Amino acid sequence: MTAITANTQETDELGWMSSRLKIVDKTPRLIPFVPNPHQERLYALMNLQRRAGFPVRIIILKARQLGISTGVEAYMFARAHLRDHHFAFVCAHNDDASTNLFRMNRRFYEHLPEGEKRKTLHSSRKEIEWAEPHGSRISVQTAGNEHLQRGSTLMDVHCSEVAMWPNPENTMTALLQCVPNSPDTTVIIECTANGIGNEFYRRWVAAVEAKRQNPTDLSGFYPLFIPWVEETSYAGDPPPDYHWGLLTGEESALETLGVTRRQLYWRRGKIKDDFNGSVERFHQEHPFTPDEAFLASGRPAIPHPIIRHHRSCITKPLRARLFWDDDEPNGVGIEYGEFPLHYWQVWQSAETRHDYCIGADVAEGKLSDPNNAQSEPDRSSAIVLDRGRKLYTALFLDRLPPDALAEELLKAAYFWNMAWLGPEANGPGLLTLRVIREENYANIYRREREDDALELAEVDKLGWLTTMKNRDPLIDSWIAACRSDQVNGFSGKLLHHSADMVAEEETFVYNERGKREHRPGGHDDILFAAFIAWEMNLALPRLSPMAQRRRTFDATEMSWEGSVDTAADILGPDTNKAESTV
Repeated sequence: MTAITANTQETDELGWMSSRLKIVDKTPRLIPFVPNPHQERLYALMNLQRRAGFPVRIIILKARQLGISTGVEAYMFARAHLRDHHFAFVCAHNDDASTNLFRMNRRFYEHLPEGEKRKTLHSSRKEIEWAEPHGSRISVQTAGNEHLQRGSTLMDVHCSEVAMWPNPENTMTALLQCVPNSPDTTVIIECTANGIGNEFYRRWVAAVEAKRQNPTDLSGFYPLFIPWVEETSYAGDPPPDYHWGLLTGEESALETLGVTRRQLYWRRGKIKDDFNGSVERFHQEHPFTPDEAFLASGRPAIPHPIIRHHRSCITKPLRARLFWDDDEPNGVGIEYGEFPLHYWQVWQSAETRHDYCIGADVAEGKLSDPNNAQSEPDRSSAIVLDRGRKLYTALFLDRLPPDALAEELLKAAYFWNMAWLGPEANGPGLLTLRVIREENYANIYRREREDDALELAEVDKLGWLTTMKNRDPLIDSWIAACRSDQVNGFSGKLLHHSADMVAEEETFVYNERGKREHRPGGHDDILFAAFIAWEMNLALPRLSPMAQRRRTFDATEMSWEGSVDTAADILGPDTNKAESTV
């Protein structure tokens, strides 16, 4: 059989696939490969890119069990079988997956018509290599080796479940360097979501943004999302006596968008029987939108409803710098502008008769991904909490040295009505605290509980100290303050408007040991500053501006002089009593 040339229409290969290849269906039975609607949609997009003169580059976010991997393998096998010296490579996330994908290719070969089987050198070691003069090869391997296929020239690459790869950045970089930028090459990246902040998520977001900027551009990686409602088998007929009851808010929204009652019935059964009533687990396996897929996956440590609500509240802040000025109240002024560095993000300036806390997380210089020397180091962050409104009103995010950060915190504390100030006392935070103390600022958080009882008795108790004992309660307390309730929803709950903070919420996950921390490559600096500010709010008394001006600080006795006022004294009689002194 003569090889198909590179100029042959893609449809010739697709027709060959349908008439030659065999697959095992869910029954399981050996049946001819007939592309389903999802596979046909993928092939149509391939044809569009190829006919426009571009190499095929597609990134796919999908629900489970749609046949995408099968469709990609059939396509790549056909090209390797029909073209001379055509090298295809498949990379899966673990050994079981790579074994299954190789078996699929071997099945394609073994069930070809006898007269069309080309002689192979071997069909083992997860590789099919055809003898010369054909000389093509298709290889399947497991991700995890950053030198994977380095030095080879690959015409087709299938990257499967990239979000589950170990070290995906280096592996993807190595693979893509092996593929020429030729119109006759193919790279397909396909995956179910596995949280936010990983390599697959970043590539997906970049592809979506590129197409948003230029919807008609077919170059580069084209994003393809396939929701569960597009699978015709995901529907069922309810029994005649089935009682629907009241539709949930999500069910009503889906019905408004065209989802049928048969599909809703299938969805209810799936949630009840397969996911033990967990709607979030259904979202992970069978997403309706890309956002739903990413938010519902990846072992998130912050509940999805909180993240969704906070995302809906994002607003653009003003950039501002604080400066010392004796003519300003409390000796600090503020100026707004498009500052490139060392600025505060401000949603609300300091307001008369409002009481504030400032939590701060001091950078320790750790890499965001310990396994990647090129990853970003952590950042110092400080956040201002309006205690009466339960609203974070300003944010500082930078990589200042600890002593320079101290001055920024001092300016902020004076500006926001002599706010309570709580830098983290871990590591470099000790220098930040020392500078603040040397300036005799009065309202510094002081630890009362002996969470650090193993330390020497005379150790300074200024600042917040995060320990193994208090870390989880710190996180849980913040989540509880943000979570909605059945009566008021999110009304009156702890809130912010920061896109940077939402980004950290999305990548704050449980690691393999069950510890809550940022995903490798992400950050949690803002979150811990926010956690600290909220804990200070719960622990410290409410103080009026008048009391703050009268207060004096005795560095030896750590005692406070002056009156302590309730929230009603500060904000007026309409203040919720539940928000008064704790």
